[in-house]
Amino acid sequence: MKTTRLLAAILALVFVLSIAASCGSSRPSSPGAGAPVASGGGTDMMNATGYPIAKSPITVTALILRGPEDGRWENLIVNQWYEEISNVKFEYEYVNTNDEYKTQVNLKFASGSYPDVLLPLGDGTALSWQDEEAFGREGFLIDIKPYLDKYMPNAQHFFSLYPQLKAGQTAGNGCMYGFPFYFEDGYGGNIHIGYMETYWADKIGYADDMPYSVEEFKEFMYKIKAVMDSGDYFRPEPDMFTLGYQSKYGTCTYANLILSGYVGSQTAVDVGDGPFGTRNNKDVEFFAEHPGYRKTLEMFRDFYRDGIIDPDVFTMERPTWQARKTACKYACYTDSSSSLKVDLIRSNPDVNPDYAGVDTSKGFGCRTFRPLTSEYNDKARIGFVGGGIINTMLLTDKCKYPEIMARWADMFFQLDFDETDNSVPNPIMFTMGFYGEHWEYTNLQRNQWTFLQRMDGEPGDAGDGKIDWTYFGTYIASGWLLPCGGYIDDNFVDGSPMYVAKQYTNKDYQFPYSTNDNRWPDLARMTEDEVVRAAAKSVDLREYLYTSWATFMSGQKELNDANWDDFLTTCKQLGSDEITEIKQAVYDRWNEAMK
Repeated sequence: MKTTRLLAAILALVFVLSIAASCGSSRPSSPGAGAPVASGGGTDMMNATGYPIAKSPITVTALILRGPEDGRWENLIVNQWYEEISNVKFEYEYVNTNDEYKTQVNLKFASGSYPDVLLPLGDGTALSWQDEEAFGREGFLIDIKPYLDKYMPNAQHFFSLYPQLKAGQTAGNGCMYGFPFYFEDGYGGNIHIGYMETYWADKIGYADDMPYSVEEFKEFMYKIKAVMDSGDYFRPEPDMFTLGYQSKYGTCTYANLILSGYVGSQTAVDVGDGPFGTRNNKDVEFFAEHPGYRKTLEMFRDFYRDGIIDPDVFTMERPTWQARKTACKYACYTDSSSSLKVDLIRSNPDVNPDYAGVDTSKGFGCRTFRPLTSEYNDKARIGFVGGGIINTMLLTDKCKYPEIMARWADMFFQLDFDETDNSVPNPIMFTMGFYGEHWEYTNLQRNQWTFLQRMDGEPGDAGDGKIDWTYFGTYIASGWLLPCGGYIDDNFVDGSPMYVAKQYTNKDYQFPYSTNDNRWPDLARMTEDEVVRAAAKSVDLREYLYTSWATFMSGQKELNDANWDDFLTTCKQLGSDEITEIKQAVYDRWNEAMK
């Protein structure tokens, strides 16, 4: 489940956080009076503005997707405080898996015994947009648009800034049956997975910069290979490679980086249906037909032939690759830097005398590549870290208080708030706990933060000077996941030297190029007919694209004009034109919805 993977990533990160001294404000014993401005009159049971939202306590039933390893939401301190300040109490029925959730929803609707609220909290697997539209048409779900206009000023403002979220949540009939969730991770997120050990960039003359173009990138990789071949580097050892990854087909995120640099669109060799993308934010193209696709493949063929890439790329298992990467056998790799062994990093001042006295306040051992340009493309582009998820929360027609629930949901769409003020709710509080009690900023600029140490002997104390995250996620806060709304994070997080360096290199080389320009909209909806038609073509086409990449890259098939013409002809026979046509119709509707 995506939410579980994302949450697990956040939890794993916190184990390496440095702990700051505990100080700051503490949460009040009773709710404060402050509130976002609201519009509309509300119902007899609801306060139109301020807190509590409901004039007297109400109980709402909810079917929630939450794994057995995750904390129960009714036990979380922050959730209990949310109930107190809003007068909205939830009674949860828990479901552990996507498949079980889908089954339970269908059974409950069929029997007529279903809850007030659905909380799939996922990536659309447990409750797809097709399910949502079908249940909406059948009258099981409430259209929230009328309540959005009257009772959700925060959401209205949020949607004006992120119109793709509203467009993605809008059904084909114009209704909105669910509340979405939007997130942008901090500098520690991975926009594209293309990192390297800093030492190698320094060694070949890139101490303060990184390649700008595809051709410069290629020269960069061969320069590292030449240094490795010469043995003229710190701690020389056998079986060193410029690029290391493992893939049955030989595809990887570096190929996506190169292809995007050639075609000027945020596309990928090995994601979804294959290298489809958008041009001029208007036209959908099958980029295997672009000359840049062949040039990308030629580059990887050369990399494999010339020993730039680990020759075991096609056959080694992930644990083998991970062990080599962790042991710093690769200059560049397709993963984050956090798992590298710090005592083997060649730019570690405690290991390499050449780096003695170097400022490590911004970490060490990690550098990333910026998005690239080429002879076909003069603008570097890269996507945002994060994205939208629709239908994280839905109201059924059993819900007696839709106005109250609209105001409740609106709390999570706030963008203008003081996260250090514990008297009023905000999205940061829901995910991280109370400021000064569970987390705090570590500098005056408020762009670096850390979780606070639990005192010795307290429940959840791990005995190692760090917060026990099992305890945190079970009894304090959700640890990232929101029921709806938004989570925007542009802070730095204390951590290992490699993780700190990763954040700064992302800030310098990736975030300045973040854009939705020429990016396929992940939240775009297809009609049922389009889903069926695309599915009939995409499986065989995708498999052919992958296997062809492997045979050309490995040299099993010569990459000449005749074979390339045969490749493109077969792509058409397998449906590349039809899929392009389908995607174009979807993209046209999306652009219309974004107006």
